[in-house]
Amino acid sequence: MAVKAARTISKGNIRLEFEGLGPLVRGSVEIKPLTVFIGPNGSGKSYTAMLLYALYKGIGRSTEYFYNLRTINHKRFKKLRTKNDYYNYMYAVLNNIIKDDIYKGLVGVFGDISSIINTNTKRVNIGVSTSIINYRISIGSSHKIRIEKLPTKEDLINILNDVIKDIIKPGRIPREEKAVTIEYILRNELLVSYPINYMPASRSGLLQAYRAVASAIIESAAKLSISSIEMPRLTGVSADFLAQLILLPNKYYGNYRRPKEFQRIIDFLDTQILEGSIDINVMDKKGVITEFVYRDKKFDLTLPIVKAASGIAELAPLALYLKYVVIPNSILILEEPESHLHPELQRKVARLLAMLARSGVRVLITTHSDILLEEFNILMRLNKVSKDKRRELGYMDDEYLPMDHLSAYLFKYDDQLHGYTTMELNVTEDEGIPQEDLTQVALAMGETHARISHITDI
Repeated sequence: MAVKAARTISKGNIRLEFEGLGPLVRGSVEIKPLTVFIGPNGSGKSYTAMLLYALYKGIGRSTEYFYNLRTINHKRFKKLRTKNDYYNYMYAVLNNIIKDDIYKGLVGVFGDISSIINTNTKRVNIGVSTSIINYRISIGSSHKIRIEKLPTKEDLINILNDVIKDIIKPGRIPREEKAVTIEYILRNELLVSYPINYMPASRSGLLQAYRAVASAIIESAAKLSISSIEMPRLTGVSADFLAQLILLPNKYYGNYRRPKEFQRIIDFLDTQILEGSIDINVMDKKGVITEFVYRDKKFDLTLPIVKAASGIAELAPLALYLKYVVIPNSILILEEPESHLHPELQRKVARLLAMLARSGVRVLITTHSDILLEEFNILMRLNKVSKDKRRELGYMDDEYLPMDHLSAYLFKYDDQLHGYTTMELNVTEDEGIPQEDLTQVALAMGETHARISHITDI
């Protein structure tokens, strides 16, 4: 069964559709400023999040495409004497490269392409759409990627027509800044190159892995020059996460400054959640060996992250990402943000994620926490409360979550289809996110308690 055409999508949102993806028979999700995936373990939540990450890593690459646009040699460009010649050239290059980039994105995240194909359907069909583009991708048992719908030449003409007359002069090579203008337009209109970051589960363990890898690099550097050290080729979101950690010191030494809208979020994380800060501690004069530390302001202590409390260790990567990695108009995927956190801290993390969503970052989370969901519900209800009342309730006067900013999906097993599917939950301002899946567990526990009481009273 082919993936159906996408429904109307609000500007800026992303719709991801699929059939035969891992344990999922079929599903459809719209990525809004804040998107929540709920469901049992092994139901496909991470598969879906990783698919989005893989596609955007692939589609957003296209560096070779833009390199070709900028460096057409003079002999070749002389043959492109009309706008139509130029459109044809751009479209041919686009078709050749996007397929390869998508394949590299999928392999880089999943490793083995066969691992994403449902064993029953033996084929995965994928659709990724925005209000402008609509890609259709199919992968069969041969593992070859077929793209059924790419941007057409007409798409290029419609998008570039207003600027092409000022950029293209028959028989002349466009100046660098003109080619960059084309690149900017295509990236935003056709290739949808949102910067995207993925924070996997068990982040504290990966922080320890960072320390081991960094130590190994430095030990090798004592015998060889750093430029001659070959890093192992790793795949998957964990490897990408580890690579980000290794690159963080470079941003640290560059006196990297966050946008103003982010500083308030970072301050909330430091004061209300961490009661301290996560920093980079230089351990080597050359600034090569570094360690991530927690500075506890309450007790005036500085501890290596690996020796800090488990909740702090799990939150440390989020703090580092907010300080050095995440930018506005990007996507942040965060698995199980509630891990190792006291319920009160879970509530505050929910508030933090809502702030991020309102700041322009698209946040996607997978969760098993009813506390997290209930705090999102509270933030949506705060839409109806005045600024003064919000402050009385312990929130900031501008702290709330617009209902159209949030989407929630339940991943559940379908007995007839013999696999998992996604179900969009009906989110309302009064009732919030329905929590039947988590409530059923609580009800089952209550029933068990009642039965035990009945047995012991006999």
